[in-house]
Amino acid sequence: MVERGYQSRYSDMVPVILDEKSRLKKAEKILRVLEDYLDGSDLRNLDCLDTGCSGGIIDFFLAGHFKRMVGLDIDKKAIYFAKGYQKADNMSLLVGDAMCLPFGDCFFDVVICNHVYAHVPEPLEMMREIYRVLKPAGVCYFAAGNRFSVIEGNYMLPFLSWLPPRFANLYLKTIRGIPFYYERHFSLLQLRKLVKNFEVVDYTLKIIFEPEKFGHSFNKMRTIPRIFRKIVSALYPLIPTYIWLLVK
Repeated sequence: MVERGYQSRYSDMVPVILDEKSRLKKAEKILRVLEDYLDGSDLRNLDCLDTGCSGGIIDFFLAGHFKRMVGLDIDKKAIYFAKGYQKADNMSLLVGDAMCLPFGDCFFDVVICNHVYAHVPEPLEMMREIYRVLKPAGVCYFAAGNRFSVIEGNYMLPFLSWLPPRFANLYLKTIRGIPFYYERHFSLLQLRKLVKNFEVVDYTLKIIFEPEKFGHSFNKMRTIPRIFRKIVSALYPLIPTYIWLLVK
């Protein structure tokens, strides 16, 4: 595993990723999407890997639904936090690199890749590794931030991900005191190229239009007006986060 200083202390820079309430909401959404796609399949027969588990809060929640849950993250402090958070007999946590997964081929039924691609130096290499460790017909839950989101999701600054690296670094240092903006977000077209080896099952609009079904708080309306659906669909290339299931 290659040491990358900025990632090994990411939980210090963005402490919200250790916030139990927000992480449990994400965990519930992940579970509901997977249950919807795997309609009728018993998750308790499946092995799951989380490639960026951070503090393990999502993993502990999911461990109650899978046969085996493995969490991996390059952030040593986050893994230390995770091991002291809560424990489950079918859950294991380890420090590791998503670009070089320490598992054999066709090892997992499900892989979670929840807002990870922008944090690794070579996201294509990470996707190759995810493809490799998935079993045939296995599925990856892939949540991906859009470069052209108005509010950047990690540091909550407007237009941060739109800027060239030099200006993004200056912006982040001035506002947050963090010297470098290491994250590299992709546009919709770039994301589609990134996952081209998978079959993509798109849950993005389903989640927006049926928020209660998927435990999502973005939209509080029970009934979505037709005009709203058309507007959101037309603005799809600007949606802040895409939720895709990638099928091997």
